[in-house]
Amino acid sequence: MNEFGTLLGPILVGAETVRQQVESDTAFTRTRRDTNSVFASANETWQGQRLEASARRDEDEQFGGRNTGTLSYGAPWVGVGFLTFTTGKGFRVPTFFDLYAPPSDAYRPNPDLRPERSESREVSLRMEPGGKWSGRLTWFDHRIEDLITYVAPTMQNVSRARIKGMEATIEGFAGPVKVRGSLSVQQPKDEETGLRLQGRAERFGRLELEHASGPWRITGGVTASGDRYDSANEAPGTRLGGYATLDAVLRYRIDKSTAIEFSGANLADKRLEHAIGYDAPRRAFLLRLTFEGK
Repeated sequence: MNEFGTLLGPILVGAETVRQQVESDTAFTRTRRDTNSVFASANETWQGQRLEASARRDEDEQFGGRNTGTLSYGAPWVGVGFLTFTTGKGFRVPTFFDLYAPPSDAYRPNPDLRPERSESREVSLRMEPGGKWSGRLTWFDHRIEDLITYVAPTMQNVSRARIKGMEATIEGFAGPVKVRGSLSVQQPKDEETGLRLQGRAERFGRLELEHASGPWRITGGVTASGDRYDSANEAPGTRLGGYATLDAVLRYRIDKSTAIEFSGANLADKRLEHAIGYDAPRRAFLLRLTFEGK
């Protein structure tokens, strides 16, 4: 990689070769692929405005060439916050496991899988810094061709998928308690059928509270999700209900480099499934001692 100074600001350019190779005791029909890439990126700030751009060219010996990149522009909105517009193109190849893993009763590889191609647009508003609270509101629209997803017992492509919605995050203090929260509302659709994408909720979020006093710190949070379907056709028998789980962490700092933590997950011992027939972990506790070197 090298960085060059230009009239538009510094530009970073580089090249790389990535070799992926499978090392396994079980047989894969293909075990290696190489990807050669060149890339460039630039960012510049001027009178509070910010411009970021990147471009990349990959040559994959298995899936051929593709161009990806992002372009983002941000500017202050006086009295409100910082407004950012972002657009980008992405590309994701199937993994060796998706394509060539040894078959079993529960899984079959799909050597005909196609790579994903995506186009994304986002508009984000970040609240002006200052005071006890900060937050961000983001509108997003992701269009994906050949989305790779698991449809038992194998991986398949969804020809045209679209995920659009809003995400809000907030962080601040209510007295001595630090509050963090996030909420996403989205429409994850298969554009050919109009049905919801498998395994994706339309609403999910998290609320977390934290209080520190001397060497002690306690954090508690609730993670919640709406219902999902573990099928590509919204079959009633594959509906997974919404849920909310509670977790907490109690941490005591013994000295500058040592701390002890006691954490609990799914404290209400709620029974839930992330996939049909596969129970998520029930109530669990963990005691951990951590050391941080200088």
